[in-house]
Amino acid sequence: MLRATPLSVQSGQPMFPFVVQDREQIGCVEIAYIDESSATYFTKLYVA
Repeated sequence: MLRATPLSVQSGQPMFPFVVQDREQIGCVEIAYIDESSATYFTKLYVA
């Protein structure tokens, strides 16, 4: 699932992963990567 920590394009700092939703019945996890210094984020859906 999570292999490397992405870097923010705006600040160049590592983005922190945060589990938004764990859908066990479907077998997937939605994770938000958050950059606190620039107040940006993106989400990614991982399917098991």
